[in-house]
Amino acid sequence: MKKLLAVLFALGLAAPAFAGQPGVLVVDPDKAGTNVRDAPSGRVLDIIPYASASSPDSVKERRVVNLLANEGKWFKVAYSGGEGYVHHSMLGVCTSATEDGDPVLLKAPRDNARSMGRVADGTRARPLAFFMQNDVAYLNVEILEGPRKGTTGWLPEQAFSANPYASCWRR
Repeated sequence: MKKLLAVLFALGLAAPAFAGQPGVLVVDPDKAGTNVRDAPSGRVLDIIPYASASSPDSVKERRVVNLLANEGKWFKVAYSGGEGYVHHSMLGVCTSATEDGDPVLLKAPRDNARSMGRVADGTRARPLAFFMQNDVAYLNVEILEGPRKGTTGWLPEQAFSANPYASCWRR
């Protein structure tokens, strides 16, 4: 899945990446779209359009945003229309297998942190916060399905994906 995302970015078929800022999906099911605000609980600046499986690629690509900052339950995000705030409940990622198998959920945002166990590849997760450590983005997530449902922990950037074309959120 990571290779497909890299190819899509290289071909210009996905939203541009912001160096060092983790990409996540807008997973809000509201067909009216997702509000982007000027501040947490602030006024609406823009609306990221809803995307279905049959939506054009240009709409699907707008559903990938990059996290810039955490502010409580809100994230400041960069998206195709600029920057603004989106509530964490409107965002999601898919866990992504690494070269050593299913992703490992970590107790803390660092490579040598204690493992909390593995999570199946393609599991839905909700971002709660992010942290940069030695140029690696770590995402604090709540696992939303499977045997680890309700568990919170940290995933390094190679263990989650925000691919709008091959997404676990499209089931």
